[in-house]
Amino acid sequence: MGKYDTETLDGFVETIRQDGFCILKGHFSPELIREWRQAFEQLMDERISNGTASARGANRYYISLPFTPPFANPAVYEDEDILAILDRLTGGDLVMPELASDTPLKDSDYQVIHRDHSLRSPDLPDLDPLEPFQFAVNFPLVDVTEENGPFEIVRGTHIIDDQTAAEVVRTGGAESRLESLLMAAGDVMVRDVRGLHRGTPNRTSTPRTMVVVGYNRSGHRRPQLKINVPRDEWEKLSDRGRELLRLNPIVNSLDEADFSEAYSNLYFLEKGSD
Repeated sequence: MGKYDTETLDGFVETIRQDGFCILKGHFSPELIREWRQAFEQLMDERISNGTASARGANRYYISLPFTPPFANPAVYEDEDILAILDRLTGGDLVMPELASDTPLKDSDYQVIHRDHSLRSPDLPDLDPLEPFQFAVNFPLVDVTEENGPFEIVRGTHIIDDQTAAEVVRTGGAESRLESLLMAAGDVMVRDVRGLHRGTPNRTSTPRTMVVVGYNRSGHRRPQLKINVPRDEWEKLSDRGRELLRLNPIVNSLDEADFSEAYSNLYFLEKGSD
């Protein structure tokens, strides 16, 4: 059973429709966050040292997470409240192609203000542009402060067209409206990825890791992303888990999986950007 009643869930949905995101305070337990943080620290060191982490600017890395414990945890990707929110926004037509992280280290820099996708999905041409089709569920593994690289966002920009979004960025209107989202470890953000946002510098010696679990309508394709699902993990999945992960490759072992990151470009509102 989820934590929230129907009225509260409907309120989260309305907030996403209006602002482009909502935050569920204290949603995941300290024990879960601690387990993920300890496992990720080793993974990050390995991926950076062997060159399989994707640089997102100076000292900022995008790293996919292996679909094995502790990251292959249905308490996260099948969380009843998160899925209830996304189901209300999509009618239940969901798949999950992304399980990853974004980590600015000390001496990282500001990202360009951007949106992660254009207003419309080329795969869903008949979808009302006000309707969302791609989502990021984000949660930090440490408390996010003003000093360690908070995510900044401009409310309500998820439903403006691309030309307007580019103009707002070019003229400085977006920068003047950015707000830092200071989140505690355990908080969860559910967002429409079309909202204008950026990452900021981490001025501390502690990595500020933000997990991203990506969901989208099944008809919206994201070929640059995949989760390699080991066969033994696939056998453990619930019916809903198999539904969410059905478009991902099933591998006999992660030893045979390719961990090079293909999702290296961000949608910066520039011609030719992804």
